[in-house]
Amino acid sequence: MKTMRSPAIMDFFNRLSKRKMPGQLGKGPGILYNHPLEPPAKGSKAMLKHIVFWKLKPEAQGAPASENGEAVKRLLEGLKPLIPEILELEVGFQIRPSADQPDLALYSRFKDEAALEAYQRHPEHLKVKDFIGKVVASRHTVDYLMGP
Repeated sequence: MKTMRSPAIMDFFNRLSKRKMPGQLGKGPGILYNHPLEPPAKGSKAMLKHIVFWKLKPEAQGAPASENGEAVKRLLEGLKPLIPEILELEVGFQIRPSADQPDLALYSRFKDEAALEAYQRHPEHLKVKDFIGKVVASRHTVDYLMGP
């Protein structure tokens, strides 16, 4: 399996590791807001970042994890020109594979929650999601808003 270090994902973890985590992280399901207590004001230029981590099944769909990982990467990257709501999209492989770490990560950026929802409902995304569901053992997602 090829490995790739994504600057955006590394930046995400660097910022997250330095953040003081308050008792309340914002409002909304699965959304972390840049400000520890309140979401950005309506009409602000905040961007939504959507991060997904997957652990691949050792074998699925008649192929090993390495081939399925390449297929997931290719399929996800193929969505960028098809779905206008995607402002940025990167897919990278874990550089230190291990049994307890995810194998693959998606970093994507959207204008707002409505754009993320449009992406998630898009027929092309649903086709990719169907394939991913067949080849992954687990999935973890973080969506968060970053202010201007």
